[in-house]
Amino acid sequence: MSIAKIKQLERSLMKSLPSYKTIPNFLQGPVTEEYIDHDAYIDSDDEDVDEEAPVSQSLLNYNKLTALESVADVLRGKHLLIKQVVDYLLQDNEHMELFTSPLRYKRTFQKIPGTDSEFKYIGGGDDGSVFLVESPIGKQLIMKVMDMLEIEDIKNNMREVHIMKQLGKHKHFLKYYSHFIKGDRFFIFMEYFEGEEFYTLKKTMKTEEKINLFKGVCNTLMILDKEHIIHQDLHGKNILVNGPDYRIIDFGYSLCFNKTKNDYCYGATEKVDIHMTWRQDHIGKFGGLHPYLSYIDLKLGDYYNVLTTFGITLSDYYKETTTDKFMEDLPGYYESYTKETLPTKVMDSIMSPVQTKSKRTKKKSKKKPKKSKKKK
Repeated sequence: MSIAKIKQLERSLMKSLPSYKTIPNFLQGPVTEEYIDHDAYIDSDDEDVDEEAPVSQSLLNYNKLTALESVADVLRGKHLLIKQVVDYLLQDNEHMELFTSPLRYKRTFQKIPGTDSEFKYIGGGDDGSVFLVESPIGKQLIMKVMDMLEIEDIKNNMREVHIMKQLGKHKHFLKYYSHFIKGDRFFIFMEYFEGEEFYTLKKTMKTEEKINLFKGVCNTLMILDKEHIIHQDLHGKNILVNGPDYRIIDFGYSLCFNKTKNDYCYGATEKVDIHMTWRQDHIGKFGGLHPYLSYIDLKLGDYYNVLTTFGITLSDYYKETTTDKFMEDLPGYYESYTKETLPTKVMDSIMSPVQTKSKRTKKKSKKKPKKSKKKK
């Protein structure tokens, strides 16, 4: 943990924050060298773990660095609507209740005090609450609010930010704008897409429309593979549809893999404990996946979820010892639904491991000899 980096960020932010009425608490705490802080504890249901296990100060410093960077990210940004929301949140802790207290959630627009902008609650799940924020001139964005009740929550939330940054440059995913941390709440700001959940629309959609959407989602899973990301929570409420256009949303339970293990992602060949995954009821259909899952196993879990989302009847895979049977059956499921052959590129994508980037060698261009001017 770079103490110097934290202190440098603090100094630069203190110059930028006078416009705000109060400095958030997480900016005021002292930053110290590595030591064991006996006042911080990790809550755990594991009987083998001491309920009052002290937390390393490096983790607390990590949290503070991430929080500081989130403020700097907002201040550097050009999105006025985000700045208005953050400015309001920084003024007083009581202002947080509009976005963090379910008792105050409304599905009709209400003013953000001190601004001309409005917001309304539009939904939520186990991993957070979602709001639509709108300015008087029609600018819109989505704000997702998540809890940070445990010391590791910030890393899980930052993993979602990392994944959204990777996917936001591709079509069919929401663009990431910024994130912000205050107290025990984590805010992510992203693009607003005016669509309806496939879960609701599929009852009225024409068969041809559903088939085209199914093929599109299968192709979009190849983009996830390109970025080495597993969604883990693909279902009808996480696919927004607007005519032929659509977005895959909600990466709160997603996993990422990388050439080398980092703070957010698993290593390229690392296997994941089944108990660390989400939607075990779907992924766990493959009996042989217990207790550890590979990157390819998890990719097949995403395809399994897509097939069930579109109502495709599948075999019982509880008794299977490997994922080979589902992989063998997948082309048949695809063809029975679309009346087309599963594209080879889709199967190649499923079978491919995490790709490591090869260093590109620049070819030395041969310089053409200069033509000598003839003397007249």
